[in-house]
Parts: sequence; structure tokens; C-alpha cells
Amino acid sequence: MALQEEVKELQQMIVQEFKTKEVAKQHGSDQSLSDQTD
Repeated sequence: MALQEEVKELQQMIVQEFKTKEVAKQHGSDQSLSDQTD
């Protein structure tokens, strides 16, 4: 069981989530979320 791998994946998920929210904020709405899978 590689705990570090788990942690790394978790961090990436959090960062991804954060970026997505930031992008949504910049576009001024949470509804453009599904459109922006980039």
C-alpha cells in the first residue's frame, strides 16, 4: 500500500477542483462548469 501515491492523487484532485472553481469564478457563473472540461 503506497500511502504517498494516495496522498498525491488526493492533492491532484483538490488542485483540479480548485482550478475549476477559479475558472468558473472568472467567467462569473458556476453554470459554465460543464462546458469547460478543458
